[in-house]
Amino acid sequence: MDVWGSQNTVAGEQMTGEEEDWELAESGKDALIVLLDIRKTMLSPYPHAAEGAPTTWFHAVVELVIKLLKSKVIANDNSLLSVIFFGMALLDTDVQSTFEPMENSESFKDYSVEDDVDSESSYQPAFSVGSLDELMDGSLRKRFRKRRLTTFPLHVTKGVSIGVELYALVVAQRKNTPVALDASTNTPLKTETKWLCEDTGVYLTPDQIKKYIDYGGKRVYFTRDDVVQIKHYDAPGLQLICFKPSSSLKWNENIRAPYFVYPCDGYIEGSSTAFKTILNSMVKKKKIALARLIARKTSEPRLVALVPQKEVNDEMGQLQPSGFNVIFLPYLDDIRDIPVGAVPTVGQEKIDAAKNLISKLKLTEAPNFENPALALDEEILEFDESKDTTLPDAEGFGQGEAKDAITIFRDVCGAELLDASNSKRKSSTSGGRKTTTKKSAKVKEGAAGKPVAEETFDKEEWAALTASDAIQKKTVAQLKAFLHAHGAAAVGRKAELIDAVKSVLEG
Repeated sequence: MDVWGSQNTVAGEQMTGEEEDWELAESGKDALIVLLDIRKTMLSPYPHAAEGAPTTWFHAVVELVIKLLKSKVIANDNSLLSVIFFGMALLDTDVQSTFEPMENSESFKDYSVEDDVDSESSYQPAFSVGSLDELMDGSLRKRFRKRRLTTFPLHVTKGVSIGVELYALVVAQRKNTPVALDASTNTPLKTETKWLCEDTGVYLTPDQIKKYIDYGGKRVYFTRDDVVQIKHYDAPGLQLICFKPSSSLKWNENIRAPYFVYPCDGYIEGSSTAFKTILNSMVKKKKIALARLIARKTSEPRLVALVPQKEVNDEMGQLQPSGFNVIFLPYLDDIRDIPVGAVPTVGQEKIDAAKNLISKLKLTEAPNFENPALALDEEILEFDESKDTTLPDAEGFGQGEAKDAITIFRDVCGAELLDASNSKRKSSTSGGRKTTTKKSAKVKEGAAGKPVAEETFDKEEWAALTASDAIQKKTVAQLKAFLHAHGAAAVGRKAELIDAVKSVLEG
């Protein structure tokens, strides 16, 4: 029994790996723009309220955007994501505009130049989402753009060629390639390989490295250019060989996922007309074409079948485009002869039981199977929000006897001075540097009618006090407050505190 197997030779596996790398190669960046409606209706309570659930619809959408951003970073760190809020009022400008309300997705219709008679024609809305879970599932799903792999000619005869584009219909998704990072700078590292001569210990250049094969007991050496010329069979393209009836192609005569070709007038002018003529003739006569495919300069020639596909449309738009499905046919060494033993006979009772079992099974929708290895890899790369256990337990300190003990300790140690200095430091940094008069403090009337100096902790002012030796007039409390404001230790007598202040000013 002949069974079509996968390529089991080393050369075939290497070729398949190279083709997959070529198919997965994507240039450019993925850009995504998220539009968020922030009108009052978005601030209504979220109906599925539960423990840990968002409180409003706006918070639910923000959580979705955060998850979407993380998934984009994991999938491709070159992705661009923009968030735009609409439904806002322009209050800080002189010119205000009133925008039309966007009640549904019909506002996104592509209004091209068309006659009024076509205004009642049906069209497809821009999007259709029924629930938040559906929106989240669709947004987090990784999408692949239909990029063409290459453009080359389809040689019909010796003097007639058609320009076509090659597409990959199915590509196996693999794990992301790990990137080595520098431990100190966290920048990507570039891997370089250098070869040393075993006899002299000198680094070898690429021109000095040669390959060889054993032939007739001798080594036949090849340079890098020789290897490139040996692998080069012909220029990339499709060479039409002959036509066959559609019934001659068996359903199992394929060894990998197919390609798809589509005409390209930009490569050869008039290709669409000739391509459509050949495709319609093959569909009418129920024919397929045998051809030789060379996808790249270094690719091996493959025998393929070109199966025509007509364009299919419905009231909502195009379902499938017109073109040729490129089916990879097996070579002789791709066919394995597997011995099959005698087939056991099954009684009618077992057949009826199996029929009854199948009839009872009900599948509401097509199952969606996920790759567990890829899912595990994505989960490992996701950021796990963990609790910082090095921070004080504020919730525990605010309960029971510990709360009263902490309050007494703060009162005894003068915590109000530290709080006051921190508040003044924040106000000075937020409002810019404070400017004073010629004196170091501005005098103002206090609550008791006596002048009170407004204390500042600006380094320039304290440096002037240190230079004029006026810092000796500062009290211990003022020195400690300055040190606390700049995050320095305030321990010791007045002389030690002054030295600490000088160290802060010099640092």
